[in-house]
Amino acid sequence: MKGNASPAGGSALFVFFTQLRLFLLRLTVLGALLGAGGMASPVQAQPADADSMQIRRFQLADSYLRAGQTDRAISLLEDLYADSPSTYAFYSKLKEAYESVKRYDDAIALVEDRLAQNRTAVRISEKARLIYLSGDEEAAFTTWDEALATAPDQATTYRIVYQALVDARRFERAIEVLQRGREQLSRPDEFRIQVAYLYSLTGQHASAIDEYLSLLADSERRLGFVRSRLNTFIQQDDALTASIEGVEAAVRAAPMNLAYRELLAWLYMESEDYRAAFDVYRAIDRLRQENGRRLLGFARQAADAEAYDVALDAYDELLTRYPDAPVAPEAQHSLGDMHRRWAETTGERVFDDRGHRVAAPHYEAAAEAYRTYLQQYPNRDAYPVVLRKLGRLQQDVFLRLHEAESALREVVTRYPESEAADEARY
Repeated sequence: MKGNASPAGGSALFVFFTQLRLFLLRLTVLGALLGAGGMASPVQAQPADADSMQIRRFQLADSYLRAGQTDRAISLLEDLYADSPSTYAFYSKLKEAYESVKRYDDAIALVEDRLAQNRTAVRISEKARLIYLSGDEEAAFTTWDEALATAPDQATTYRIVYQALVDARRFERAIEVLQRGREQLSRPDEFRIQVAYLYSLTGQHASAIDEYLSLLADSERRLGFVRSRLNTFIQQDDALTASIEGVEAAVRAAPMNLAYRELLAWLYMESEDYRAAFDVYRAIDRLRQENGRRLLGFARQAADAEAYDVALDAYDELLTRYPDAPVAPEAQHSLGDMHRRWAETTGERVFDDRGHRVAAPHYEAAAEAYRTYLQQYPNRDAYPVVLRKLGRLQQDVFLRLHEAESALREVVTRYPESEAADEARY
């Protein structure tokens, strides 16, 4: 019957696909075992049964390692490696097993066996690492020098040894290797990211910022990357001070490099020197011809950090210099919000304990900023929001209930579908 397989047919299909999956799995494992040496020739190929046996023994050794039965794993792996020394999987797993039980001499001998076949910087560097772990630092450094000598005209050689030294936490020696590479290759701009990172790790923050500034000299687009790297170390010891001093010098030397100014402004913000940051952002806004956009962003950041006096100067600068800029309405609105928060932060009051009216400069400034917005930008989308905020100030702070009712009623009447109207009704 069409569309319905018989139980026998379904069972046969199941068996077929199961055998197919097992065959594909076997091919995958064989590929991993023989991958380092490429495809075996017909003369070198072992019988299928021997291959299967090797796979099972290798899997058993791996399970012994995971179970902590290292001696049993090593015994199996030594036999596998003896049978097939060209199989990278056997070599790598045996070296890992030796290292896990600190049998460094055996691991070194294993690497030397591979070196007899092919001397590469990677293998010599690996031998050096094992010698270092065994406790013979002098011999390790000599061996790393041998690795560098294998191909001194290739940047990759220095990267290999650098990475091994970083793994061994020998950061100063790693710097020396990269500096040697720069000289040997006649490329003083090579390895900038790695050298800068190592300088930061070793507390040489002035040298680190010099490297990062060199990156920015080549491309302003690396600014985000540089900030992310510096952010990792910026709180260490004198890192922030050294970084600021270095970037200040760079700005003086290259005043039109805006990436330097951007980095300096960020560093000032990190040090909470908002007054200095304001000066830098004001210059950036002018040089980039942003018409107050950068000033608005800075003013909001400063206000969020409760640096209200500096934020106020930034808002005043923006609204005075760029009164017709696209961001001016937003700045006027934000100015009112800032004054209101400033008053709340300082505990400002409009009436004293006896109910007498007292000076409340920031609440008054907030109300005035909102009124100015409503007068100058009656057709803006934020108009009902600002009107509601003014109404709430009149109601909750100044207790001018008639003015509050008038403002809130206008919001509900003129903008009945707005979120501001819902809040005004409440």
